[in-house]
Amino acid sequence: MARVAQRARAGGGLLGSAQWPFLERSGRPDEPVFVTIYEGNPNEGPTSVEVCAPVAAGGDRVIPAHREAYARVTKSQVTSGELGGVYEAIEKWIVANGLTVARAPRETYWTDFGSAAADDEVFDVAFPVT
Repeated sequence: MARVAQRARAGGGLLGSAQWPFLERSGRPDEPVFVTIYEGNPNEGPTSVEVCAPVAAGGDRVIPAHREAYARVTKSQVTSGELGGVYEAIEKWIVANGLTVARAPRETYWTDFGSAAADDEVFDVAFPVT
């Protein structure tokens, strides 16, 4: 993440949680935002994974605006092995609501996972949908 942040700062300005109203949490400092995009299911074998950070201008790739189905994830959900269930729950919600997965799922991180408390929300799991 340090290399991604350094490149983002040099390439247009790393954006933090303060620039995204849906990521702001009262009493928390502005923190860098990172996005991990999975082009397949890593539980089923090798897959491409892209780690990136939003920048103010001039990035390497533009992700088109889109609608997402997402869930907030706590540190304890990750450390207790429940993360796979989060993905499954989102996929079930998508189908139940008549939507279709449009692109690869992603995780959006906005806090330091290592220093987070067990019940702290640490990232979103999201699927672009149509």
